[in-house]
This record gives sequence, structure tokens and C-alpha cells, in this order.
Amino acid sequence: GDIAEWYDVSDGQVGDIVVTTNETITYTSPAVNAATGEILNTKQHLTASVLEQSSKPYQSNILGVISTSPYETFGKSAIDASDNPNPVALIGRVEVSVSGANGAILPGDPITTSDMRGVGMKATKPGFIVGRALEPYSGTDPLEIKKILVFINISWFEPESYTATLESLISDYQNGILGGGGSTGSLTGGWSFDGSIISTPAEVAASSFTGTSGTFSILRSQTITIGGDTFIVDPEGNVDVAGDIVLAGVLSGRYGDLTIKLNDTDGTSKFRVTNAEDKEVFSVSSTGKIGVTEDVKGESDNAVAGTASIEKGKNSLVIETTQITSQSKIQITFRSDYTPATRYWISDRTEGERFTVSLNADVAQDSTFDWWIIN
Repeated sequence: GDIAEWYDVSDGQVGDIVVTTNETITYTSPAVNAATGEILNTKQHLTASVLEQSSKPYQSNILGVISTSPYETFGKSAIDASDNPNPVALIGRVEVSVSGANGAILPGDPITTSDMRGVGMKATKPGFIVGRALEPYSGTDPLEIKKILVFINISWFEPESYTATLESLISDYQNGILGGGGSTGSLTGGWSFDGSIISTPAEVAASSFTGTSGTFSILRSQTITIGGDTFIVDPEGNVDVAGDIVLAGVLSGRYGDLTIKLNDTDGTSKFRVTNAEDKEVFSVSSTGKIGVTEDVKGESDNAVAGTASIEKGKNSLVIETTQITSQSKIQITFRSDYTPATRYWISDRTEGERFTVSLNADVAQDSTFDWWIIN
């Protein structure tokens, strides 16, 4: 049920998505009177791209799909000049090779190219598509390939979620939240501003700021009022009042992996670094005491510190740990007697797997030591 044109295709088979290349062929075709459709008694020389299998996701130079059984074909003049002529479906229903690389496919889902040569997948983000699925495919294995019927319609696809986000951004900009559309407005977190807005969506600039809390990538203002106190902002963006630097109470990473807190849970001043589970991993108290939380105790694969013993009658022990690297510093501290040996060292290390503690003699009793990897 598709309409196809003949092209020289360097590789591929029926159902494969094909794209243009820089290689071309030149062929001759009867000239046609465009007004009457009359075939003239002259020849014209035409040049066309040689096609190949698609090879990367959302490829922009899609031309079509190698057709199984086209309803009608055009461009037969290119066959004689081609090394491997194939009818390429340009529109209509045709079987297309797909995989479950982006999940199961339902009728109506957009189909785009994937990183498997000639094979399509469901499109989940903006980009070029070859058409819309006409039948379902329940497979989710990215390596399993099956042919399904697709309506060919090469076009640009944009998911509804992206469209909704864009509409929201435009609305925020028009309402002044992103620094446009007026001289006053409100900001996330209870902030409000007035004055001339001269910023891009990545920053907020105004003659004055008031509020209780807020989050901005860049803040430019002549004055900032927080909790009733007014702070002056110098031309370089430093906030200062009576010589005191104003600091935020919480500094969070964009994706929430680490958070810096400048107040302890009891209300005292303390520099704390917490992880995504709000567990403290590093701290400095107001008296200068440093705290480092031991990640894992024992000899697990993720350990950075642990305790081990060299058995009586042996002079070495292998410590298994994925944390070891070629640049790691390894601290060994014996907690018991290791005579008759007089010295020990790290005899070898395998990055990401293990290191070995060796002594210059067999120990007379089980000898326990602590180890600590510093990366």
C-alpha cells in the first residue's frame, strides 16, 4: 500500500530505514513537457544520492524505507545506473524493521531511527521520524528485530510533554517570572521584584528584590531585602551590609546528590555536607572539629576501609575491593603482633578488584590490621 521510487542503495534489505549519503549516481531519463505531460524525444541527465541504512537515533536525513511490495513505483530510469537498485517507500503503508530499544510500540506511536543499522524504534523525544506505527509490538529487547506495518510520513515529532513544558515557559516569561513581559512579578519561593527587567531566562535582574526565599541561577539586583534586612549588591554581585557577608543556610546541587548546610540540627553553626538521603558525610563544627562519616565497615565490595587478618603461618593477604585505583593511597595499621616479620608493604594492586598486603616473613600468630584507601 505504498508509493516508492527507485534508488541505488549501498546496503540494506527489505524493511530497513535508509538515509542519503554524499555518494551519487548519474542516470539519463526521457525529458517531459511539464505543462502537457508529453514525453519528449530528448534525454536529460539527472544526479541522485546513493542511499544507505540509517545508523543513529533521530537521524535527520531519513529518505524512506526499502519497500516490500510497493503499490506503485517511479523513477525506473535510475535502475540501469544503479549497482543495487531498490524501491524506497516514500509514503503509504510499508513493513519497517523495529526493535524495543525505547520500549513497546502501540499503533500511532512515532517511529524514528536507532543506533542499529536500518532499524527503527519508538520516538520519545523531539526529532525526525519516518512515520507512525499501524500495529503493536510488545517486545522490549533492544537487540530483537521484528517488522511491523508503519505509515510512512517523514516529519518532525515533538512529544506532548515537551510542548506542555514549552507552553509553561512561555507563560512564565510573559508573566514576568523569567524576567520578561513587564517590570513587576512574582518568583518561585515567595520572592517578588520590581524595576526594569533586563535579564535572560537564565538570570533575574532588577532594581530591587524582596522576599523570604528563592532559587536563581544568577541574581543581579541593586538591593536585596531578606527577612526585613536590606543588603547592598556591589557591581561584581557581592552582597554586603556593614561589612558582613550574607550566606545562604542551604546550598543544594542541581540534581540533589549533595547538599551543603551551614546550620546543625540543634540550631548551632556547622558546615555539613549531606547526601541524597540527608545523611551527613562530612562536617566542620564551629570549633574546627572535622567529621568524616565512614561509608562502609568491613570487607564489602564498596568498602573504602576495613579490618583484616593474616593467618598464622602466612605472609600475605589479598583484599578484595572495587575502590582501588592506580592512584589510590593505601594506609595499613597493624593492631597486633606480626613477628617474626619486621616489615610489610603493598606487593601488588589490580584496579577495581584487589590489592595485596605482604610481609617479609610468615607470621607466628593471626595478625590483625586496619586498611584505608584514600582516593
